[in-house]
Amino acid sequence: MATTSLDFPPSQRWDAAALLAVGVFALVARVPASIQLVAVTSLIVLLIQGVVGRRGAGPVVAFFTVCLATSGVAGLTSVSSLLDGYAMMAASFALLAAAVLFSGSVEKNLKIVLGAVYAGLWFHFAISFGELVSGIKILPLRDPNASTVATVLEDPWAVTSLFVNYNDYSVAMVIFANILLARLAFASRRTLWRSIVEGLAFVTVIVMVVMIGSRGAFVALVFTLVVEAVILIRFQHPLLLTTRRLWMIIGGGGVGLAVLWNTPYFQNHSTEWREQILGQIFTMLLASPSRLVIGFGSPTLYAAAAQAAYPKQLMDPHNVFVELIIGYGVFGLLAFLVVLFWIFRHAFMNQELPMNPWGVAAAVTGLGLIGYGTVPSSFLAYGYPYLLLITATGAVWLSRVSAAGQLAPTGEEGQPQSHDEAEAQGSPAHDHEARQR
Repeated sequence: MATTSLDFPPSQRWDAAALLAVGVFALVARVPASIQLVAVTSLIVLLIQGVVGRRGAGPVVAFFTVCLATSGVAGLTSVSSLLDGYAMMAASFALLAAAVLFSGSVEKNLKIVLGAVYAGLWFHFAISFGELVSGIKILPLRDPNASTVATVLEDPWAVTSLFVNYNDYSVAMVIFANILLARLAFASRRTLWRSIVEGLAFVTVIVMVVMIGSRGAFVALVFTLVVEAVILIRFQHPLLLTTRRLWMIIGGGGVGLAVLWNTPYFQNHSTEWREQILGQIFTMLLASPSRLVIGFGSPTLYAAAAQAAYPKQLMDPHNVFVELIIGYGVFGLLAFLVVLFWIFRHAFMNQELPMNPWGVAAAVTGLGLIGYGTVPSSFLAYGYPYLLLITATGAVWLSRVSAAGQLAPTGEEGQPQSHDEAEAQGSPAHDHEARQR
């Protein structure tokens, strides 16, 4: 019988969860072969700890199942694509999902994985701050032929750390800002100096993202900070933002974005160029129904097909949703959207997430994929979409099991709360009825 207990399963003697941090930190820090390292460390954790059956994470399991199936079939035309293509990415993060959700303590796994993401983003922030202060830029040293080198050399704010351009770096810093705000929201007097450091980093990151000037990253920053503010406000004042008012805010935000989309800020040569690329990609996909259904199997196979159809043209999708179709076909995209909707419904609308820094960070960064993924030319290769779906699913799963009465609610840093503390702060189960009014 499947178990939903969050305790470390009695059948698993050895706690190897700390190994997960190795692979995830390497991934975020952009260490070569880090995706393979994620697979290796996750597999080791599973071999040491074993697997336990747990219900409640169906959407993300279905997502990885679909991705493995479609990319596996697509990759049969090229053995190398199975080893370094989309199937390898799906397999690596499927192992991570299994290690986080079906082995050991989900609560501890979530803290370790998001802690490694946080540490990796601190790593990039420290490097980029050094670039900003010293004026010595890394991108021209690493890749003198990169298309954005001229801008990086001319603009003192245009820093990149180890990313391939300042747009991708800005997206990473938006994720960093989201995690920093979640930690600041649950700070206490015991962590005064840490909060001061994190507060200064939060302000600096926002200034850097704004000054670098990536439009997509700026929109993602505003979107995710609003989402995070709504979640935090509803935790403390559930009657202030009822479900009805929340839908009004969502509707108003959608109308506002539609109006802004037609302003010169968005409608320029860059937007026109991206729309042209997307049109060409869908022309390719519609001309090959099999590719539309199961994808191309690997970035290499897609690049070859794109160059054959549109020689000497840049064909990077610049959109994670289109990239999912390229990698896993329309079924992969639909599975991804199902997980996002599941997170939206439970974590955002129903406020089913742990009331602690990692719970909020997991939910916001998972929903933030809607904004993050429209900025980089290629986003799946960073691993963030897979990783953040896993952590957001883990946060929702923790809360739903807690609400079912199988675990006491957790407070700051995952410490159990007393009944009075939980009632005072408003647990998800306690506040759900109030938010519906």
